[in-house]
Amino acid sequence: MIDTTTIRYHGSLMKRVLCYSVFLPAVSLLLAGCNAGATYDEDARPYQEVLGIVEPGPTLADDAPVSLRDVLNLTNRNNEAMAIEGENFAQALIDRQRRIANFWPTLTLGPSYVRRSGDKGAGTGRDQFDLPAIGSINIFNGYSDVAALHANASTIDERKAILQDLQASFLLDAAFVFYDALRLESSVRALENTATLQEERLRDIRTREQNGLAKPLDVSQADAQAADTRGQLIAARNNLRNARTSLRLLTAVPMARRTLIDDFNPPDVIEPVEAWQQRAVKNRHDLVAVGHALESARRDVDVAFGQYYPSVTLNLEYVLSVDNTSTQNQWNAILQANVPVFTAGRIEADVRTAWSLVRQAYQRSQFTGRQVVADIERTHQDYESAVELIVELKRRVAAADLALRQAEASFDVRLATNLDRLVAQDELLSARLDLITQEYAQKVAYLSLLRAAGVLQDQIQLPANGAVPAVSP
Repeated sequence: MIDTTTIRYHGSLMKRVLCYSVFLPAVSLLLAGCNAGATYDEDARPYQEVLGIVEPGPTLADDAPVSLRDVLNLTNRNNEAMAIEGENFAQALIDRQRRIANFWPTLTLGPSYVRRSGDKGAGTGRDQFDLPAIGSINIFNGYSDVAALHANASTIDERKAILQDLQASFLLDAAFVFYDALRLESSVRALENTATLQEERLRDIRTREQNGLAKPLDVSQADAQAADTRGQLIAARNNLRNARTSLRLLTAVPMARRTLIDDFNPPDVIEPVEAWQQRAVKNRHDLVAVGHALESARRDVDVAFGQYYPSVTLNLEYVLSVDNTSTQNQWNAILQANVPVFTAGRIEADVRTAWSLVRQAYQRSQFTGRQVVADIERTHQDYESAVELIVELKRRVAAADLALRQAEASFDVRLATNLDRLVAQDELLSARLDLITQEYAQKVAYLSLLRAAGVLQDQIQLPANGAVPAVSP
């Protein structure tokens, strides 16, 4: 005969078991389910703010002209390489949360249910439900966790500086391609005008030959020069298409049919090289990055050396046990210490490796410092040289234009040969193309100087509200 009290108690036990074994996992699954579909897009916001990207971005009409400011802004917003590096910055920020968590206690639940069968028909089976709750806190870890937190702070600053340095590099690359496209467009227009003029002169000299006023050699020379100009024109058009393709790669916006406009004018006179070098020491992002990397490496030495210290951990355990006959609970507290007496040289190897990384970081910072100085000197010299060359090229263009007019006049009165006229035409075309190239080279040289000093983003004034900014020299 089955005891009804046992049945009621068994039923009460099963209810409690079901409550613990269903409710607790359900809560855990609910919390996990809340995060399962999350993409954590908010983790990207810190590096987007560093890059000056704020949603929504500016819109560019299909027929709108594109300036240098537009190209730089689109490159800054749409280039995936900067976003990839930005995720490294985001991961460093997330790692800070992980390191802070080392200072907080942890709590773990491990519910278990056991069903043991007894004699058949005797009702002697046993149901047991255990609910251990284990808490653990790190009391002392040889200061390694503190040093790791400081190292993470330096790593965050390093990743931020690396991101800004990469941003400056891509912006300068975009400016290079933009001005290369403008240069090629100017070359195409100059070659088109020259080719049209040469075709007209070729027809004229053929007419002169038919009338006995020119030699067959004159016709051949004019035809050869016209063919050479057409060949240069074909190459320039192809290079222009390639430059516009590169612009699309950088900006993620089709550039094949857009009008490119240049609204940037560098100053005629700039500060001496020493002033630019002082500015670079404070603002050059790669120099800032290696400084933070050196600090992070030094903190890692403390992390490795902290292994020599004993560590102390406090574990608290509460166990709730429910079976057919009773409900019990039990508390356990364990204060655990770990003293490294002999580690076979492992800790020493970790410390020596950490110091080696410090020396590497120091040498890298020294080389980067010299590289910054050299970059400033080189770009400053390039800019000054470009300004001087423009002055001379303008004189060359004026002289070549005068020489062509004189050759034309002398040819008309038969005081000069057709070859003299063709040479003068070729010299004028070459001078104009060189002047166009050098004018754009001056602008690129100034932007390179800004990038070498680490102030390109400040001068470009990347938008904080999605608007296209003005470019200030």
